[in-house]
Amino acid sequence: MSRVSVRSLCRVSPAQVRPARYASTLTETPTTRQLKPTTTLPVTAPTKVTRRTATSLEIYDRRPKVVVVGSGWAGFTFLKKIDARIFDVTVVSPRSYFVFTPLLAGTAVGTLEFRTALENVRALRKSKFHECKVEKIDFIGRTVTCAPVIEAEGESFEIDYDYLVLAPGCYSNTFNIPGVKEHAHFLKDVKDAREIRRRILKCFEQAALPTVSDEERKQLLCFCVVGGGPTGVEFMAELHDLVQEDMSKLYPSLVQHVSYHLYDVAEKILAAFDQKLAAYATQKFARADIQIHTRLSPKEVTADELRFEKEAPRKYGLLVWSTGLMPSTIVSSITEIAKDKRTGGLLTNEYLQCRVAEGYSVDRDTYALRRDNTDKDSQVDTTQTGAPDSLTKPLTDARIKDIFMDGAMPNCFAIGDAGVMENATLPATAQVAAQKGQYLARAFNGAALGRTRIGTFAFKDRGIMAYIGSSGAIVQAGPSAISGFAAYLVWKFAYASMTVSIRNKLLVPIYWTLNKLFGRDINRF
Repeated sequence: MSRVSVRSLCRVSPAQVRPARYASTLTETPTTRQLKPTTTLPVTAPTKVTRRTATSLEIYDRRPKVVVVGSGWAGFTFLKKIDARIFDVTVVSPRSYFVFTPLLAGTAVGTLEFRTALENVRALRKSKFHECKVEKIDFIGRTVTCAPVIEAEGESFEIDYDYLVLAPGCYSNTFNIPGVKEHAHFLKDVKDAREIRRRILKCFEQAALPTVSDEERKQLLCFCVVGGGPTGVEFMAELHDLVQEDMSKLYPSLVQHVSYHLYDVAEKILAAFDQKLAAYATQKFARADIQIHTRLSPKEVTADELRFEKEAPRKYGLLVWSTGLMPSTIVSSITEIAKDKRTGGLLTNEYLQCRVAEGYSVDRDTYALRRDNTDKDSQVDTTQTGAPDSLTKPLTDARIKDIFMDGAMPNCFAIGDAGVMENATLPATAQVAAQKGQYLARAFNGAALGRTRIGTFAFKDRGIMAYIGSSGAIVQAGPSAISGFAAYLVWKFAYASMTVSIRNKLLVPIYWTLNKLFGRDINRF
């Protein structure tokens, strides 16, 4: 079927809304139009139209409704792979773009422009999109309550769903250390990278004033990073390159006052890497006068000082916090889904379906979520909430039926950092999140097309990389490990090719080349 516009869809008959290969599954009655039940595709009740005047397309569209919460690695990958001809997809996220996080460190120091790390969600043209935050999820009534986050805020509204995909991501973990939220910079979004760049340039400008003493210059040009993982290490490496290659030419008298300090609570930095690679990175940092402090954790952060229990306080000009993850607000507010005791994430089975929390269960006949130990009069009538009367089968094969009876929700999935798969230890990385999103989209598409056997999720480790400065990197893929300039070429090629749009595939190497020839953009605006 050729692609048609929304306007033309409103003029055609209801049977023409779906692709030709699904036309045989449609039945027409004077009042309703429904899908014939198959072994995998859910039977949905007529779409409920509330609080808005529906268009003709909304009235006739009977595709199963999929609501995706979040536009990060997991949510964006799921959206890329899901077949929008089969499912009616709605994305709800407080930001209208996807962030290619491996490039954030480069954007924070001007090596790349911010646009190269962004992909617009609407540009995929596969879903409805609402730039909103999720205030509440009603798992029994199957509705999501959203509140706009744009400047001209409007009233909250509800979205019905047949399937819910939770991918809101996580926040940086402050470990409840006083002052971190108020004074530290995080590196999770382009907004964070912009603020870090402004702060770096401001520190140099202030230090260049003739009224500033040498002691104050040392404080302003003391750059601290808490977190010895790939993000913290890459940012420190990018910052060192900025100072040595660009700032040294513009502020030659200030370079002698610059100092770098990297803190981590573990015994070594880059703990996820092979011991030899981590040692190589440590030696390279030592040669670059980047001081590494291990087995050390701050107890308090002030506007200009990092305080420890057993060490002297460190006065700083910039503090970047990049250690650990904590659940998002919406994940923390959910009580119907079981939580991982260590991370607070949503527990899922091997099919990425959420486990039901204590006090709730899944109905054996309808697979609907219900509260335990409640009177019959207090039960929610799902037919009044716009939810499906029943699901003929979940989006998996029959083997998973027994798992449902053990407490899994057939229509609710958690992917990315928000979900924790039980009986499996997976790193909280973009690689895992993207693979979960890809797996789930393929499961949806395959089940809707009648495939009766869908395997469980299995993570495929494709290796890890980190840039360590001065045209050097470390790359580990299984037993193979390389370091130095060769690894740096692999690192650059991998990230340039992994960017989503053709525009960014071109822009990233272009900006790398321009900045190598003419220097980084260090204008503060």
